[in-house]
Amino acid sequence: MIWPALRRILAVAFGFIVATMAGAITLFFLGARWAAQEATAFTPEAADQTSHLLNEWLGVVAFFFTIGPALTLLPAITAAVLGEVARIRSLLYYVLAGGAAAAIMPLIATRPEAMGSSTYATPYFTIIATAGFAAGFVYWLLAGRNA
Repeated sequence: MIWPALRRILAVAFGFIVATMAGAITLFFLGARWAAQEATAFTPEAADQTSHLLNEWLGVVAFFFTIGPALTLLPAITAAVLGEVARIRSLLYYVLAGGAAAAIMPLIATRPEAMGSSTYATPYFTIIATAGFAAGFVYWLLAGRNA
């Protein structure tokens, strides 16, 4: 009786860890490209190739460190626990819950007056939600479909 429960707990933990890594990788690759393009927009036209490259890398580093605080896991854990308790096996639930859990964190973690800044533009939320969708899919693939 205890072994099936223990096996399920391990499957859920493993699935959550791998899904979190998949979401972080997706977030980094999509976000780094967007941040690099945004940073090069501030480079003067007369700048040399080294300046363009430096601005791209500064954009990548800035994205990585500004998005890090928004990667809190509480909404994702809540979605996974809710899915497990309710025995939801739907791919649609886990993908949408992952995207919503990822996209809601920047809204919760910021002050209302900061929402008008360019950091919270549509591409920003699209990248975060896409990373959440990827994480939700990976979680469903590893643990959610057997809830």
